[in-house]
Amino acid sequence: MTAPLENAFGDVHNKDIAAIWLQVYSCLRDTEIGKGLLVCKTFGKILPPLIKDITLSSPVLDQAFVESLALRFPNLKNFTVYQEYNDNNPVVDWSQVVMPHLQHLDLNYCPLNSIKFSTTNTPNLKLLGLEHAGQDVCKFDLALPHLENLSFRFTTVADGCNFGKSVSACPNLKSFSAYKLWGLGDAKQKLNLPNCTTFALDRPDDLYHLELVAPKLTELELLDCHGLEHVRLLPKQGSPVKVSLMGTTLDEGSLHHLHKHPRVRSSRISYEDPMIDEYIAMKMDDPFLTKDENELQKLKDIWRQQFQLSLVVASHVLNCSKLTGRSQLSSSMAAC
Repeated sequence: MTAPLENAFGDVHNKDIAAIWLQVYSCLRDTEIGKGLLVCKTFGKILPPLIKDITLSSPVLDQAFVESLALRFPNLKNFTVYQEYNDNNPVVDWSQVVMPHLQHLDLNYCPLNSIKFSTTNTPNLKLLGLEHAGQDVCKFDLALPHLENLSFRFTTVADGCNFGKSVSACPNLKSFSAYKLWGLGDAKQKLNLPNCTTFALDRPDDLYHLELVAPKLTELELLDCHGLEHVRLLPKQGSPVKVSLMGTTLDEGSLHHLHKHPRVRSSRISYEDPMIDEYIAMKMDDPFLTKDENELQKLKDIWRQQFQLSLVVASHVLNCSKLTGRSQLSSSMAAC
């Protein structure tokens, strides 16, 4: 099948590009027409601009491939890549990849040299999802006027000082979520998000100061932000906000700020107990535990909930014992 493809589309030297064409032809209802089209150069010129959606599994995603794909499919709107995990996966500079019509970009295990997307290369991007984008991403550099959804998972940046400025350069952003986005540093991160409704941070670890200017925000979720001490939510006028704080170390001023904030309608706050880490470490000693990182995180969440629940039960039992006396402690525990 390689030779006919080359006749129809010129130099199809990349096996992943060739695989895309094979997928396209496999969708043709009349296989005989499909065979004829393989050698039709006119069709080879007409078809590429019609391709709007591409999903790839386990490709070799290097700089040459991405740039070739962008040129070959100029009207691409949705591009999703599931690359196999490998420490040696090639690093791609997306600032050099121009996709003027791209709206959705979802990259998994695709290392980046920097998180640089702007009106120069992806002016119409609405959704950007990056998972395992690398352990040494140089910096943030976003400027996307149409971006609505931004998400990160398992990504470390070498210089996160431009994080707040970059996200703020996406004024139409409606949803932001990040799990283990590391490298944000101890600098004050101020985000101006005029249209954002949901903002979630889980395990940023080294984030110290967060200020959100988000008048339309309705949900704020900060989970296991162990280094986070200062949080400010502005302005005081705007949409009602539901706040969830779990495993945080916020200072008294930030807790008071959120508790008294006129927009906060409901809140769920759980203080971090240092004994939780010891409890989880003890559980992790089990040699038969799964090695899958996502499954381990689920187990840790369950263990954390179990520990916190045990504290609540123990506190309730102690209160019961104080009220009923030691002689009635056993019956009190049964009632609790």
